Order: sequence, then structure tokens, then C-alpha cells
Amino acid sequence: MIQFPEPRDVKLRNVQTRMEKRGDEDVPAMDLAISVTGGNALLDMLNPDLRRHLFKPITEQPGELSLPVDDLPSVRFPLLRTPMKYEREWVGHTARIAYGASGKADMVLGAIKVSKVYIESLIEGGSVEIRFNLSTTDVNEKVIGKLSLMQGHDITLTLTPAEPADDKQKPIDPKNDPAWPFPNGQSVNDSTEQPAKTAEELFTDQAPPAQ
Repeated sequence: MIQFPEPRDVKLRNVQTRMEKRGDEDVPAMDLAISVTGGNALLDMLNPDLRRHLFKPITEQPGELSLPVDDLPSVRFPLLRTPMKYEREWVGHTARIAYGASGKADMVLGAIKVSKVYIESLIEGGSVEIRFNLSTTDVNEKVIGKLSLMQGHDITLTLTPAEPADDKQKPIDPKNDPAWPFPNGQSVNDSTEQPAKTAEELFTDQAPPAQ
């Protein structure tokens, strides 16, 4: 999942505004095209297996001294064409874009959809560039104006995902489960059901009392 819990410098490549239908009402919407360049560990946000498939360690030549090198710094397939699209979207993110020195004027955008994710380039030495879009209708004209003037420049972005839904239900005690063979807290040992009687016991029960 693409996220930057801590402020990260990224490039605001483009700002596009549009109108979007919400029921019968037209509301302003905005798409921000973002790119980020850094160590190839950025690929772990998409899939933890991508990095080792796209990069490899430096292979030592015979006679060379064994020296410590960066993990997986070399592009595994230099002829592989980029950009490569990663078919995944996320919804519910919140974005904070730094504005001004104090932080009081930072722009906070909610209901963000992260989409159009591309691995833009693989860079020899262990770096990668990733591009993606942030889309939202949680925006006003003032924010649109500010961001429009910032396109083409580096911005400081904090991007956090939505809180996961608390769908963990309390485990059902099997003794309170209606499907449990002995409801109301009974167990096999607590059951009042008596074992089947033998023929002799049945005959004794039915016999008349002795005079």
C-alpha cells in the first residue's frame, strides 16, 4: 500500500480539476499526479517480492575482494521497458501537504483515492521512481488555487491510509452457541440425560413392589 506516515519530499507533476457527480449535484474534484524517487525499498509498498525480482546483488568477479555493498543495487533486467503499471487502487487515504513554515496553513485532504500507479523507472545503483495519482472531492477553491501554483515543484507530503475497520468479533463461547449440542452452558459431563438402562433395570422398574 502506498503510504508515507512521515513527511516525504515528492514531486507534484500535475494538478487537474474537474466536476464530479454526487447524486444530482456537481461537486469540484481534483487529481494530483505525484512521483517519488528513492531507494528501491519503495517497491515494498507495492509488493515485498518486487524488489528482488527487479533488482539483484552485484556479482563478484573471480579474484575480486569481497566488499560490503548495498543490498540489491543492480537492475536485474536492464532491457525491461518502463513505465510498468501496477494494477491496484486504495481508497480512504488522508493527505497532508505542507504549506508555510509553521504548519498551521498545511492543506489536509480526505477521502483520497490512490490510483494509476506506475513504476516509472528502475535506476542502476538501487533506486526507483514511482508515479501515482491522488484523487479527491474533499477540496475547495482556495486549496485548488494553492496547489495549482505548486505543480511542477517538490512538495512535502504525508499520506496515511484509512483506519482498518474493526470487524473482529468477539469469539463465541461454544457453550453459548445455539448450535452447540448442550446449550445453556451444559457440557457433556453436566448433561442431565441419563445413560440407557439395561433390560434387567427396566424389568426391576416395572415390577410391583414387594408385599
